Amino acid sequence: MVREANEKDLKEIVELYLYFHEKSVPEMLLHIMITEERDMLQNV
Repeated sequence: MVREANEKDLKEIVELYLYFHEKSVPEMLLHIMITEERDMLQNV
């Protein structure tokens, strides 16, 4: 089953990326994480 990812999935996506690539989080992905976290905090 395939579904659209949401902000709750972001942490798991990053963990999966690091598992396969064994590197630090790319700057672009880090920017997305920060933006998503900021947006979630503004919606509280």
